[in-house]
Amino acid sequence: FWSFAVLLLRMADQASCGCAKIEAWRAENNTKFIDALALGEKPAEEEQPFMYKYESRTILEAMVKELVPCAAESCPVEQRRDVAAAIALLKYHLGVNYVDSEETSDGEKHLRQAMEGLQALDDRQRDLTLYIAVLNQNGILWANRSEKQRAKELFDAAHDQYVQRTPVVPRLIKELSAGPDREKDCLMELERAHTLTLFYLAQCYGNLGDSVQSARYCSMTLRRQLETNDFEPLEWAIHCAAMSQVYICQGDFPTAAHCLRCASIIASRAPDSDSKSEKLADIALCWSKYYVNILSGETGQARTVEPVHFDTLEAEAAREPVTTAPPASYEEARALCNSGMRWAAAAQRVYTLDGHVTDYIKAAQDISQMYRYLASYDKDASNACKIHKKRIDLLSGLRKDLNPQYFLAVCRQLDYETAEAYGEMANLKRTLLQKEAADPIHAVKKINTLIEAAEQHYTRFLDSMRDHDKKMPERFDEFVVRAALTAKFWLARLKTQKLGMERSQMLRMMKESEDDYRWIIDYCTRNPDVQCFNTELELCKEVVETMPMRIQRLMAS
Repeated sequence: FWSFAVLLLRMADQASCGCAKIEAWRAENNTKFIDALALGEKPAEEEQPFMYKYESRTILEAMVKELVPCAAESCPVEQRRDVAAAIALLKYHLGVNYVDSEETSDGEKHLRQAMEGLQALDDRQRDLTLYIAVLNQNGILWANRSEKQRAKELFDAAHDQYVQRTPVVPRLIKELSAGPDREKDCLMELERAHTLTLFYLAQCYGNLGDSVQSARYCSMTLRRQLETNDFEPLEWAIHCAAMSQVYICQGDFPTAAHCLRCASIIASRAPDSDSKSEKLADIALCWSKYYVNILSGETGQARTVEPVHFDTLEAEAAREPVTTAPPASYEEARALCNSGMRWAAAAQRVYTLDGHVTDYIKAAQDISQMYRYLASYDKDASNACKIHKKRIDLLSGLRKDLNPQYFLAVCRQLDYETAEAYGEMANLKRTLLQKEAADPIHAVKKINTLIEAAEQHYTRFLDSMRDHDKKMPERFDEFVVRAALTAKFWLARLKTQKLGMERSQMLRMMKESEDDYRWIIDYCTRNPDVQCFNTELELCKEVVETMPMRIQRLMAS
């Protein structure tokens, strides 16, 4: 009995000695470890961009070699456990080092080893921050490989680890050793790691097309950053402004406006930097989109994202009230339009046409849409025509300066929107002709000219999709299929809307219109998975069915 007791005491003593040894090693090497990490972050010359990372890597790898013998099977269990945790910490930082040095495969190997080493531990609570950081980094690796679901699983695991945490205070991950007086720092680092997990989940859900969950996690991230005052102002503001777009799509304008006001407030506090003007312009574009959508009067999709409020900014945001209800009159619409145009103009002052074509055009298209919705509130058709003429001048002027060879997508958008504007203006002129005793010959000529202009721009839009043999594709890209079918649909309608045509010309236009409708029906028959055009497709079928009768009546007249 006594010999067995002595054996147990000896084993306990060895375990205590082993733990003491690794803790002593941590304390002795703490400064070296901190310096190695700092060295890896040091800016290097362009000729040798990773020079300091290589030097940092050498130090960390040497520290791993020191620890490996201490994890041998002959060593006490507690020592092996503590050594495994220390090695996992070093492997994590080595993995990050390799990834940052553009050596992704080696980086993945070290991060995988860090994760496996931690997973082998029976209790990870003292190394919880490290484990969450390792899961996050592995998730980023898979996300960069477009393995979205695998990345989400890793981020979900990191989230679960935080939720299931115990009161045990975890170790720091940027230091090897920290005294009991550093408990607050340890807990802050854990919270920071979890905040990153939420941020990565927001991005991951966004990549998976789930904007609702993406907005949910984004709002959680932003709120936590505000509460801890741990954020970069411009980045926070950009993410907050971007989140407003989700609420805009749901028609939740009060929450969208709150997000945008908070984004502007935080951005205004940011120190001057090279990127500040562009970030402010990005926020201005988000404001511009807000006004486009509120002018549209659309209520959006069903609300599935809970409204977010940043309490610490509530009072300051309330000082600058923003209209959050669609306009009820032309005067209200004009005031909203003017506000939106100021934001679009602010973006264009930074994103000029010379050097930032895409962003400049985005702002211009927002202005065009604001004009479009403003015109719908004007009960005077003559004034509404003038507003649409401003749209056309704006869009045509931009289109003239762009080469489709370099800006094909932008040119297509401008052609399509210009065609829409001409078509809407033609309808208004037709209304004026019916109501006013104006010169009918001049009015008819004007209407036909507008219809022809709309046809030209729709045709140019569709011609841009032809192949080298000038043939239309058998299948349109999913991003343009609805626009292409809609353009063909309007071409078919416009051909029969001209006024004052002779019977022979009208017959020819009706047959051409029928051919266009049949083309749409044939396309949808060949591509039955196209579900975005079902309503218009039924109209096409009705027209094709009744067109022969209409042609016969015209011929008999």
